[in-house]
Amino acid sequence: MENRTDVIIIGGGAVGLCCAYYLWKKGCTVTVIDRGNPELASSSRNAGLIVPSHFIPLASPGVIKKGIKWMFSPESPFYIRPRLSANLASWLLKFRNACSEKKASHSMIVLRDLTATSKELYEEMVKVEDMEFGFESRGLIMLHKTKEGEQENLRMTDMASDINVEAQFLGAEEIQQLEPKLKLNTSGGVFFPQDSHLEPLKFLMEMKSCLRKNGVVFEEGLEVTKLTSFNGKISGVQANSKSFSAEEIVLAAGAWSQKLLSDINLRILLEPAKGYSITFNNLAEKPRIPFLLTEAKVAVTPIGERLRFAGTLELAGLDSTINQRRVMAILKAVPGYFADMDISKLTSENGKIWAGFRPCTPDGLPYIGRFSTINNLTIATGHAMLGMTLAPVTGKLISELIIENRPSFDLQPLNPERFNN
Repeated sequence: MENRTDVIIIGGGAVGLCCAYYLWKKGCTVTVIDRGNPELASSSRNAGLIVPSHFIPLASPGVIKKGIKWMFSPESPFYIRPRLSANLASWLLKFRNACSEKKASHSMIVLRDLTATSKELYEEMVKVEDMEFGFESRGLIMLHKTKEGEQENLRMTDMASDINVEAQFLGAEEIQQLEPKLKLNTSGGVFFPQDSHLEPLKFLMEMKSCLRKNGVVFEEGLEVTKLTSFNGKISGVQANSKSFSAEEIVLAAGAWSQKLLSDINLRILLEPAKGYSITFNNLAEKPRIPFLLTEAKVAVTPIGERLRFAGTLELAGLDSTINQRRVMAILKAVPGYFADMDISKLTSENGKIWAGFRPCTPDGLPYIGRFSTINNLTIATGHAMLGMTLAPVTGKLISELIIENRPSFDLQPLNPERFNN
């Protein structure tokens, strides 16, 4: 028996839930099909950062040189596992082409506008829906301890100023004043006062609760195994033994989106990048403000009463194996910035280790939009490390595209077919 609704959303992470939220707001009946436990979703245990400061795309000038140096070390912030893959080869070629000054400058403006709007939508959600998911606007500090890191953060401050993103370059004493209870090893950093953070799993649970109360149907524990098309439309969605159909289909399945598109002869370039987080309870001292450790590329976020360390970008396909060496690389970086955080104590207190996949496009911009050959399919994926940040604005754009066909942003830079020529 087929289950029918106005809109089917494939994927119940932060992006999928925000798509459901804004479509419900516009009067649609919505069904969300999700693989399972939200605690295992890629949205659940990330750094929880909402970051207008992250306006520089993954593909930017200089990243190739730095990436080549890093990729030969399994403990580096960025690592490509050697493997024979035509998709990876195509992705890397397009990535290299996107690392130009001109393309990166254009992408920076797109990300600036999307991230700023998304933060405003989070603030609106908290007020309108009375949700409680630990949303706090305390800013973010990019901390450095070396001359190289200082130069990187000076460049970051200048670029932020050029595109009107508020950023303050601070010395060690000024940063210490912002976090007087911590003993910091730093020569300075950049403070982004507009950044925020939240508790990712709490956000997912609050959103699901709100949506359920308002009639959104959740089909959980089902893996979408096949899409079928007829006459330029998605005619059916097969999930385990169940069949579904709808006027509109939204594909928000993160790193798994690419595989499903192959059923209907559609192609996107997408690479899953594994990231890790380690969460500790009951640390004696923890920061009030989130940090990004510039040289180590590690995020440090207070998550309620806990402290979370997150980092690494590992292109290894959909391999969910926990690489303990990479986990230890994250933890070993911490005492270099926080003198009171003993690595032996951290590892002995059984921090909760998690790994998830960030769906990465070659140019660092997400895929948000329609395909030219299938007129009832909209895609929302490829957000890389900005899935939590960009979830609300993505959901709003998807709803505007489906209902009015008049999105409030120019979606051409986010076109899912932009690499297909």
